[in-house]
Amino acid sequence: MKIINTHLFTLLFTLLLTTPALNASDWKWDKYGLQKTSNPCAIPTPYPENDWKSNWYKAFIKTDYSDRGCNVVFLGDSITYGWNDQKKYPDGAEVLKKYQKLYPEIRPFSLGVSGDKPENTLWLITEGNVLKTFPAPKVITLMIGINSLNPKKTPEQVAGGIKSIISVLRKSKPESKILLLGVLPCWGANAPVREQIIKTNQLIAPYADNQTVFFLNFGERILNEKGEINPELTYDQIHLTEKGYELWAEIMWPYLDDLIHTGGKGEIWKSDHVK
Repeated sequence: MKIINTHLFTLLFTLLLTTPALNASDWKWDKYGLQKTSNPCAIPTPYPENDWKSNWYKAFIKTDYSDRGCNVVFLGDSITYGWNDQKKYPDGAEVLKKYQKLYPEIRPFSLGVSGDKPENTLWLITEGNVLKTFPAPKVITLMIGINSLNPKKTPEQVAGGIKSIISVLRKSKPESKILLLGVLPCWGANAPVREQIIKTNQLIAPYADNQTVFFLNFGERILNEKGEINPELTYDQIHLTEKGYELWAEIMWPYLDDLIHTGGKGEIWKSDHVK
């Protein structure tokens, strides 16, 4: 009996020495509350070195924007990037100026980056720390996903990435309301990506709890009666013209206004939501 106990003790001692601690992890994103996953849309991914976006990020992160008094931050891809004053798509900036006058208490700053996917946005708000100079935005809006659906990531993968972004934002900016926007339709009515967009929006809509996260989908408003993209609203069936941004602002700004003033308790959320 003593021999068996000795062998058993030796075995247990060896296991203790060779087994990693239960709380040890090789998943570097644990500290941001992200669960280990194989979903490429839900793993924070930085920009390639010397890519123009990498250079943009390096310049951005060195600048302090805290003196601008911004209380709304836009996250997203090129469609969101279009709110900025830029040469290629200048129309969003003109609409932004107009709506800042109409709603002076909404002071937005766009962090949309052309070509971004959910995993890039995830990196920006985790290791990239792009929200550091916006300590307590009242609202953070998010529209992301089309650049992943186009290269054939599944709606489930994209929705998983968006869910991870929301999870990080809720942890890092607990006082902020999150306005999650549906992915906008693009290209022809029969384009395969259209069904992917519809499915993605169906998956992400339940993320809204109407307490912290709110969902708004106005995609059908950019379509004509045949389901085609209204040519007055886009340059190329995806990027918005001035009229496209005007429609977006007309729809979204009243919701932003309510989130800022009532925290999302206004009557506007009880009405039939934009589809």
